[in-house]
Amino acid sequence: MITDRTDLDDQLSGQFTNAKKFIGDNTVVSVESRCNLRELIQGHQSGGVFLTTIHKFTEDTLLLTDRTNVICISDEAHRSQVNLDQKIKVTEKGVTKTYGFAKYLHDSLMLPLWVSRVRL
Repeated sequence: MITDRTDLDDQLSGQFTNAKKFIGDNTVVSVESRCNLRELIQGHQSGGVFLTTIHKFTEDTLLLTDRTNVICISDEAHRSQVNLDQKIKVTEKGVTKTYGFAKYLHDSLMLPLWVSRVRL
């Protein structure tokens, strides 16, 4: 589960923790960092509910997992998780290239580009 604010992350964490028996999986974890998420996902072949904010996807650009059975559910995705475009910033220190959060998410999990455009 991916949110765009820590207060939503905290709210979802409480709700999912309380719903473990309905989910059918006792692994409900609030992720502390991108490195922590990588360790948690690589430690599971299936299952687990990992709660995080989209901002953690910019901490590094390494692949989180090559699993093909990962499902990402984003809350409030229309606000922060739809931008795939590159932004170039020129300063006295040089040129910096950045992308929207959606690009980092897709690259982290090898998601197809159409995923961020699906709206329910």
